[in-house]
Amino acid sequence: MTALLGQTLPVLRENIAGYRAAWREAGHAGDGDVVVMVHAHVSDRPDLEDYLRPAMHGYLRAYRSQTAASGEDEAVLLESAYLNFLQGPSLLGTPDKAAGVLGLLREAGADEVGFLVDFGLPTDDVLAALPALFACIPAERAR
Repeated sequence: MTALLGQTLPVLRENIAGYRAAWREAGHAGDGDVVVMVHAHVSDRPDLEDYLRPAMHGYLRAYRSQTAASGEDEAVLLESAYLNFLQGPSLLGTPDKAAGVLGLLREAGADEVGFLVDFGLPTDDVLAALPALFACIPAERAR
């Protein structure tokens, strides 16, 4: 199990290839399974970027408090990290974006994707967005 936090898609691809090579070198059958955890909230709502911002800033603030030294301009760092999530390979955004990211994760070698939906949004909003997220799953994987 891995996540995209702290690694790019090309690095993920390299890490999966390295994992699979080590798996086989250790004498295990098959390729091993790779699950990639990805933040997810799929919606066509026009204010999605503004809607997600407070929850993601809170989530990233909590993550940062565990990993980073203080003294940096926190607001700038949080907004930069949030925009990287929003514009990068997350499932935060429109159905088309999410479907594209799922394809990129598959190409990188992921066997499964774990949806991180618990980053601070109201429960009712998370549940209401699940059908749009599930609709992005390729038909041959939705078994």
